[in-house]
Amino acid sequence: MARSLEREDPYYFGAGPALLPTSVLQEAALDLITYGGENLGIGEISHRSKPAIKVIDDTKANLTKLLDIPDTHEVFFMQGGGTTGFSSIAYNMFANYAKKTGTKGKAAYAITGSWSQKSAEEAKRLGFDVDVVVNTKSSKYTEIPPYSSWAPIDANKTAYLYICDNETVNGNEFRDVPDTSYLPEGVELVADMSSNILSKKIDVSKYGLIMAGAQKNIGLAGLTIYIIKKSLLEHASDEELKKLNIPLSPIAFDYPIVVKNNSAYNTIPIFACQVIKLVTDKLIKEGGVEPIEKTQ
Repeated sequence: MARSLEREDPYYFGAGPALLPTSVLQEAALDLITYGGENLGIGEISHRSKPAIKVIDDTKANLTKLLDIPDTHEVFFMQGGGTTGFSSIAYNMFANYAKKTGTKGKAAYAITGSWSQKSAEEAKRLGFDVDVVVNTKSSKYTEIPPYSSWAPIDANKTAYLYICDNETVNGNEFRDVPDTSYLPEGVELVADMSSNILSKKIDVSKYGLIMAGAQKNIGLAGLTIYIIKKSLLEHASDEELKKLNIPLSPIAFDYPIVVKNNSAYNTIPIFACQVIKLVTDKLIKEGGVEPIEKTQ
């Protein structure tokens, strides 16, 4: 059966990967054959070549524009998906906390569905101390209770509060973020936004770290978006972490190294990055996040 780059408008109700615009897929398909006027496809170019670095930089610029990311924050990309993020977040946030305080500290997790549950379990498995401040499993994750009913956060020992902003399996979403009436000053807010990134306007300045696996909303599997407060890229040394009995991050998960190398410390899936660029190009042309939010 002959194949073409055309298709009828699809209707897709799966939880992910995301349904992507046909026009984006058509352009991406051509990029796989030849890219940038060269007799090579985008998947064949060096990840440190000028064309590849331009894809990375353009994608970062698009995300910065669409989300109005302030200068206090940095955008970068890493291989893997949300599950990789469960591990890398704990490694890096505790390394930063050790730098700031000289102590190991602990993390607070809000368990409002299966994804936040898995993230908390992974942090515990790696050897980090975790406080569960709310767990809605008894109500089958059908609601997110008011912050006033959550267990208080230990302001003197807690590095971050972790939430999953939108739980795809259980069908709940945060309508607002914890403010200073609940979240103590100095405790960073970390959010998994894999399934709702770019679907609504957010105040990035309120977050220490945002993670979004691209395949859930704006791209293909294999690449994850991170938006981090630049001050969180300061880590204790390996020797200091060992003294505090804090697990060391694998080097490919080390955020300062990834950022220093513009997301190309190891071989970034550049085709997956290009797909995000094409999707965000289209969103910008169509007016940005606001029109998307109005149709939700």
